[in-house]
Amino acid sequence: MLRIAFFKDWVMVAGAFILAGSTFGIWASRIPAFVTRFDLSPGQLGGFLFLLAFGAILSFACSGFLSDKFGAVSISKILACLCLSVFICLPLANDLVTFGWFLFLFGVFNGGLDISMNVWASEVQKRYEKQVLSSFHSMFSMGAGIGAVLGFVAASNEISIQANFFIGAIFLIPVLVLILCSKWQSERKKVDALFKQFAIPKKSLVGLGVIAFCSSLGEGGVADWSALYLVFVTQVSEADAALGFGAFSFSMVVFRLMGDKIIVRLGKEATGRISAIIAFFGVVLVIFPGYYVIIVLGLIFMGAGYAILIPVCFSRAAEDLSVSPGAAIASVSTFGYSGFLIGPPILGLIADYTSIISVFVILMLLTGVIFAMSNQLSPP
Repeated sequence: MLRIAFFKDWVMVAGAFILAGSTFGIWASRIPAFVTRFDLSPGQLGGFLFLLAFGAILSFACSGFLSDKFGAVSISKILACLCLSVFICLPLANDLVTFGWFLFLFGVFNGGLDISMNVWASEVQKRYEKQVLSSFHSMFSMGAGIGAVLGFVAASNEISIQANFFIGAIFLIPVLVLILCSKWQSERKKVDALFKQFAIPKKSLVGLGVIAFCSSLGEGGVADWSALYLVFVTQVSEADAALGFGAFSFSMVVFRLMGDKIIVRLGKEATGRISAIIAFFGVVLVIFPGYYVIIVLGLIFMGAGYAILIPVCFSRAAEDLSVSPGAAIASVSTFGYSGFLIGPPILGLIADYTSIISVFVILMLLTGVIFAMSNQLSPP
């Protein structure tokens, strides 16, 4: 009975991760189409990605606060509905102002869902005393991979981005229903005032924030720039470029599914160091040869390297004794997911003044920071 109860609860939380990942994956895989529609330069695209980032970061502390106060499952249900709703609106934008507004809202609801579902996942992990956070993150990556494949199919068959997003939303409606059917009772905690949630991580969490920042910048950089990089460097079609991000996401799914066992066997610190080395090797393959197949292989290695870093950071943060899990995860996320969301726009500005290869050179350097900071992953 305990196994059945655990599996049922796991599936409900996994649904939230799949929905968040799929909506982001479809968006990321069709960025070249939005660039073409609005004739955006790398710098202009970076500006719009900053709106997405700004919305998400505003939502992090609010979502962590609300998850602690009202229960992570209730907030996750609300944000899942809002995330899917604004996702459908994105391709309907006919001008830059509307596009920017919808992108900002997508950042708010997708980013907020990211926090609340991670708090929900940490509750499941704690209640059943199982290391399962990485398996949930594998569902996010699987959703992103599915989204990227849908984008590839749509681009290959010259299907409009409106139809692409609507078809994706139709497939995600049953997932949303699954989330709404959850009867999980979340813990409610006494929380500080909301403004205190916006602080940077406490001393015990700063190192985790740095690791999360660097690894999230890598993941976000691949999500937002790998398709354009493949188009510019290898001259492949938009469809083949979308497939590159799909390979990266598939790699993350595989290694996140194995992540919990890897963490238990190697320990958090060793997991961090080995992940950094694998990611470094992947970036080297992306930068130097310049051939499509080798770049995709490099993206696969990058996916393997980045896959377990965020789950292990969140798992370690939830164990911290100085703050509640919601506040700890929101704190590390605010610092860490700045890399995922603010990083790519900054990389875009750098690429505008140098070249798009600079994006991946920076990611290569940051793998060294991850390696050096991995001692912060040791248990408290």
